[in-house]
Order: sequence, then C-alpha cells, then structure tokens
Amino acid sequence: MNAFRRRPWLLPFLVLFLAGVWLLPRYLGLRALLAEEARLTERIAELEAAQRPPAETAKPLPRSALPRLYKALVGLAEGLGLKLLALEPAEETVRLSLEGPFDRVYGFLARLPRLAYPIWIEEYQLSPRDPQAKVIGLEIELGVRLEKQEDDATPP
Repeated sequence: MNAFRRRPWLLPFLVLFLAGVWLLPRYLGLRALLAEEARLTERIAELEAAQRPPAETAKPLPRSALPRLYKALVGLAEGLGLKLLALEPAEETVRLSLEGPFDRVYGFLARLPRLAYPIWIEEYQLSPRDPQAKVIGLEIELGVRLEKQEDDATPP
C-alpha cells in the first residue's frame, strides 16, 4: 500500500489494467460470435437462393436454342440406350416419354441437371412396362425458362 501513497496515479492505472484483463476475453468472444453470425447469415442467404425455383434463377434460353435442347435430350436418352417414345414440346415445357432398364432411366434422371440448359423437372411418373419390371417407363415434364419476347410487352 505504500507504493500507492507515494504514487497515487498508480491506482487508476491498476484499476484500468484489471478492467482490461477482465474485458479482453469477453471482447474477443463477442468478435468471434459476430463473425459467426455473419457467416451464418451468408449461409442462410445461399440456402434461400438455392431454394428458389429454377424458373426464377436460371439464365433464360433464347427460343432459337430450343432445337439444341431437344437434340441434347434425345442424345442423352439414346446415349444411355433408352427408347424414346415421344417428345412433345410446348410453351415453356417439354414432355418426354422413355422406356428402358431401371439403371438407364435412373442415369437419365441423374444426368438431366448436368445439361447446360435452364431446365428442371416439373413432374414425372415411373411405371413398369412388363410383369418382371425389367423395363421401366418414364413420363417426364421438364420446365424450360425462355427469354421473354419483345412483342409480349405491348402497352395497354
């Protein structure tokens, strides 16, 4: 205590030092929590973006590229050895009817997202074509995001 009587200015510095020692771990913990919150907020934004349907997020396909899309779908089906029964294009959708062994039908479904086109599966139906279910039929409707035409925006 003699040191504080001879140097009274040491007491405030000692109090400040002890307060700093006590506050520093809490401050560092708070900074770590704020950084974690920022990472989680970023991750939530990524997950919300991933949940948006492809109709909103995919880059639109020009109508002139539709034949290439149809050719890619037919090529994928034939490359896997599937029998293409029907391909029915419609406005912003494509319906396909295929049949083949289950592993090839599954391979077709698994490779669809890898095609470089803004398509997604709207609905599908699998059904056995024979009693032993060696041949599976696939009826599938794909959504296609197309560019909007300038003629569609006519003023009222």
